Amino acid sequence: MFQKFIRRPVLAIVVSLVIVFIGILSLFNLPITQFPSISPPKVNVVADYPGANNELMIKSVLIPLEQALNGVPGMKYIESDAGNDGEGEINIVFKLGTDPNVDAINVQNRVSAATNKLPPAVVREGVKISREEPNILMYINLYSDDPKVDQNFLFNYADINISPELARVDGVGDLDILGTRSFAMRVWLKPDKLTAYGLSATVTVSDLETDEEATYQIVGDDEADIKTGKISVNSPIARAMIGKEEGDIAEVQAPSGVREYDILTVQYI
Repeated sequence: MFQKFIRRPVLAIVVSLVIVFIGILSLFNLPITQFPSISPPKVNVVADYPGANNELMIKSVLIPLEQALNGVPGMKYIESDAGNDGEGEINIVFKLGTDPNVDAINVQNRVSAATNKLPPAVVREGVKISREEPNILMYINLYSDDPKVDQNFLFNYADINISPELARVDGVGDLDILGTRSFAMRVWLKPDKLTAYGLSATVTVSDLETDEEATYQIVGDDEADIKTGKISVNSPIARAMIGKEEGDIAEVQAPSGVREYDILTVQYI
């Protein structure tokens, strides 16, 4: 084969010119983008259930939403997460090459169809849907030469002064500050003062439907642990007991409906 090109140099030159010409045409017709998409599109669904722990959030909110979202066109896989702060998140990852706008619309339609299966408190808070671009296009580092300025100050300075300005820039879809160091305040309460103001800490109740008794200690969100009987002050059952006394009936909104509890004892610790 190579001997033919050697014996016929004109043919070899013509073939070479054709290859070069095709290469030049391909060069101008190749799709080029400044920031090519190398990660599949993702749509996030966030739901808030005030006062719910992660177990209640999964059973009453995430499972119905996952059942509705399963099989949405173009979906690659789905994952979810729930915390004890009453917030749950579902991430739907789509196949590479699908239109993110169409994906978000399809997710919105599926969520709207499942709204009637969600608790009323979740519907009031609203289910938020947002598109996420997995590719981080830009990093901005913030530092200071002043030894008096620590990381907490820099984080809150960026959160208050820089983030709002960047979020208003045309074309910015989302921004996040890495390394959360928000200012916080911890308050220690005196038990004797709580007793003086009539604030309950430990409550024993009886389920009117099953006659089962249970004792709950009402604590803050960070200390809540349903396995040890510690419930958050923002949980549905704790909020239903606010202002109640021994002998009163507390109505709690559960996924299966309204449940009634008879308050047997109230202790102040």
